[in-house]
Amino acid sequence: MSILLAFFGFTLLSAGVVLTKAGSPWMKRNGRKESGFYRYLAIWLSGLLLYNLAMIPNGIASKTLPPHIVSAISGWGIIVIIILSYFFLKEKVFLSDLIYSIMIIAGIIILNVAEKPAEVEHLDKTAFYILLSIPFLILLPALIKNIGFKVKTVLFSIFAGCLGGFTLVIMNIVVKEHGYDIISYFSTPYPYLYMLAGFSAFIALQLAMRWGDMMVVGPLQNSFIIIYPVICSYFVSHSDLGVFQIAALVVIVYSCIAILKKH
Repeated sequence: MSILLAFFGFTLLSAGVVLTKAGSPWMKRNGRKESGFYRYLAIWLSGLLLYNLAMIPNGIASKTLPPHIVSAISGWGIIVIIILSYFFLKEKVFLSDLIYSIMIIAGIIILNVAEKPAEVEHLDKTAFYILLSIPFLILLPALIKNIGFKVKTVLFSIFAGCLGGFTLVIMNIVVKEHGYDIISYFSTPYPYLYMLAGFSAFIALQLAMRWGDMMVVGPLQNSFIIIYPVICSYFVSHSDLGVFQIAALVVIVYSCIAILKKH
């Protein structure tokens, strides 16, 4: 059930990303009376709603699944982005996209089948805060005045992916420590850090999509949503991965990058 919830969550998330991309022209319009303003704004707000609703099924799934498993399922989100980008954004889809999509699904299946029962985790809070700060350091090159929009697209997509993955780590920790007692969450720093990471990732994603194509931003962002929680799990929770799980993660990330390079 948790795996299905994670699939549903990333379906909502990816649909939200595509809709915010489709509705982004409202930001470029000079006034509300300009033709199409309200239509684009409605599409963008619909995407924003789906983007935020995704945290509900993903949060429930985090009760029983470790963050690297939840994040790996985000590879499914690339498949959703490919399909929706073709129909709604009129972006090209290649035969290789189908092949790599199948590889992503296979990798997710292997990763979940090979998962060992979770043990009691000791959280390294120092590593937690260091890993939270690293994505912000990635953006430093973007401050260079002469940097091109293509490079900015890559940097902001990576930033959005890392922080998007980190929100899964935060969610996993708070749900395992406090269950579904939502009120108790606010006595910890986790919900505030979640909002900081989530809002920053969303803004960065919007900027990346203004500068680049969805078929470039999506795979790059999703690759780091997968990679970063694995790094966090290792340093924060000291989680060990088996050979088959590492191989499955490599297949998923390679497939995401391959889709990116093709586009």
